[in-house]
Amino acid sequence: MIGLPGYTYHLEFTERLLPGALPPPHPDNLLVFYFDLPAEYSRAIHQLTIIGAKQVQPSNPYWAEKAQTYEDPDGNRIVLCKGVFKK
Repeated sequence: MIGLPGYTYHLEFTERLLPGALPPPHPDNLLVFYFDLPAEYSRAIHQLTIIGAKQVQPSNPYWAEKAQTYEDPDGNRIVLCKGVFKK
């Protein structure tokens, strides 16, 4: 579990210990990272390229204009977004 002091959210990684397959992830189940510094955004893209991450077309066109979407071998997706999160 990863969280920051004083914030009301966290990121939790879990695993299934029971046998049997899980349903495949939906393409709109996303983990989104926002980068307010262009150099940091470029660095993150570069790191994903180095490890051979598979860039995919997002299912929601909203992300196509603002970000790059990648899929891991299990079908889970992450989005790297240029800019600061705005509510």
